[in-house]
Amino acid sequence: MSEEDKKIIYENEGSQYEVSKFTDEGKTFFRYLIETNQEIVTMKKRIDILQAASITLNSRIKEQLVDDMLLQAEEVAESS
Repeated sequence: MSEEDKKIIYENEGSQYEVSKFTDEGKTFFRYLIETNQEIVTMKKRIDILQAASITLNSRIKEQLVDDMLLQAEEVAESS
């Protein structure tokens, strides 16, 4: 399939539009939309990684906890 045969399609509310027929400004907006969506995917992956790291770090902290670290009820009330 040649480059000319490849059509980039924009879908909106059930209709399909050929991007090559967009105005220059429309093509720029389309490129920005593609970049924005790619960044969203990247950020979602980053959030997944950070959430996994947070769970791991919390687990490692829990391994360190011992009873003599516990605050008594009155100490908790004083710090509030």
